[in-house]
Amino acid sequence: MIDRVRYYYGILNLIVLPPGLLFWFLIHPWARRWRRLGPTRTYLIVVLVSIAFGALLFRFRDLLLGADLGTNWSLVAVAMVLFSISIWLHLLVPVGYLMIVLEERELIDRFGEEYRKYQREVPRFLPRWRKIM
Repeated sequence: MIDRVRYYYGILNLIVLPPGLLFWFLIHPWARRWRRLGPTRTYLIVVLVSIAFGALLFRFRDLLLGADLGTNWSLVAVAMVLFSISIWLHLLVPVGYLMIVLEERELIDRFGEEYRKYQREVPRFLPRWRKIM
């Protein structure tokens, strides 16, 4: 049972997360070009690329997931917590920051000075507590 849980958790992280990030990074840095193509052609191209990438990862899943070392539930629980923290700190935080910067660039192109004024008044991540109190 535990091997099946570990296997599916590994596949979920290996097969779903990279194509999802790839999908985002294929769309936002080149938003103007994709808008010219229209939503139907854009999503057709990007979804096909994401499916091909996911299929490629699935094909090599045994090599990527590694050998069966045997585990127990307590070790799996600790590993899942540490893995989640590691993913947030080392992958998702920098990638999320890059996503925010690229999206802000797109919003500046779209809304111009109105969005720049909004940026000056509203902080990027955390609210200003002095104005709230």
